[in-house]
Amino acid sequence: MVRSRQLWRWCPILAIVAGLGAAAADADPCYMGVRRTTKAEREFTVRTLNALRGAVPALPGWRTADETEIREPLTTCIGQERAPMSLDYRLRLVRDDGAAPIGEPEGGPSRRLQPESADLAPFAEVRISVNSKSTTVHAAATPVAVEGVPFAFRSGCAELLLGDWSVPVPDADAAGPSEAWAHFDAELPSTRVQTLVVELDGEAGSVEALLRRLDVRALVALVRH
Repeated sequence: MVRSRQLWRWCPILAIVAGLGAAAADADPCYMGVRRTTKAEREFTVRTLNALRGAVPALPGWRTADETEIREPLTTCIGQERAPMSLDYRLRLVRDDGAAPIGEPEGGPSRRLQPESADLAPFAEVRISVNSKSTTVHAAATPVAVEGVPFAFRSGCAELLLGDWSVPVPDADAAGPSEAWAHFDAELPSTRVQTLVVELDGEAGSVEALLRRLDVRALVALVRH
């Protein structure tokens, strides 16, 4: 494992990992019980999820099949304040019947949730994890350049890393995937974004379209403020 500032990529999805560090996760994260969230934790959750939602582009001819509900959390684990607060955001899009190819000037997808049967249709999906500790680096990853992103790799899809990470050197001859580990700034409050892991999944064309439209600057800004 080496401390690196190179671009890299690993999975059949696009992932953007942004950050300064990551929280350690216990096998049972709430083994000490739960408590009510603080005002700062509730505001952090809503503010961050809204920022992530705003950074994700609409795709012409696609509609929302599923999306993480943005709301204030009522409880969290006792001891949460000792590590960066973890959040997850997911958006799944499906093709509209008779939709024009990606890139044609149509209106964006509705945010209205669709029936479960939509899971069987062609899809594009965005998954974002806030304050992740680590992420998998696939052996077949090859470096790619993404403006504003210091770490990026491709291997069927794309993954990007920003921030303070220990990054393994991709090795096509390796027996299997390895792990990249993020590092915390312990002086920062728990209600700060120190890492982001963004995965873009789906058909090759839809993944590329999401990557082109993704507001990378907004994501980078989240881990800088």
